[in-house]
Amino acid sequence: MNEKVFHTMRGYVLRRGMMEAMQPGLWVHAHVIDAWTDILNYKEKLKSNSTVNRYFFDTSMVRQFIFDKNIPFNERFHNFESNIKDAMKKDKKLLTFEKVHLCFYQFIKKNHFYIICINLEEPAVDVIDNRNSVAKFSRAYRDAPNELKILFSRYLMRVNHKSASTLGGV
Repeated sequence: MNEKVFHTMRGYVLRRGMMEAMQPGLWVHAHVIDAWTDILNYKEKLKSNSTVNRYFFDTSMVRQFIFDKNIPFNERFHNFESNIKDAMKKDKKLLTFEKVHLCFYQFIKKNHFYIICINLEEPAVDVIDNRNSVAKFSRAYRDAPNELKILFSRYLMRVNHKSASTLGGV
């Protein structure tokens, strides 16, 4: 169960037990999701410059403290900005999001996994969820899409991205 089966260039290690859980009806381990984000980002680097560029953040990018209203906004923003820099390994080209059109943020809350996609070309925020739920949007995701949009817009302002102000209004 603890046997190493796969590892990515960024160091995500998948063990047999994590991979065996990839069956219908079973929960997918966060490390499996993180390994896929690494693989997808690597494949993005191999694409030509004329295609839509995407960046996939792993599950550690968005921590719950980022949305904690008891923590001052500037402190939450500082943590968010630090997470972006860590995720992108301080790559100056990536950090400006100049060539990135779509950003995918992975969320795991309790037993619920979903993705928030931010489109920087046609500023929009979309939630991608595999759960067939009738729960109200506000109950299922709380403030996560809006808070993420606010934090990310602020980051984009800091790096002088062209979509910073329009994303804030979405």
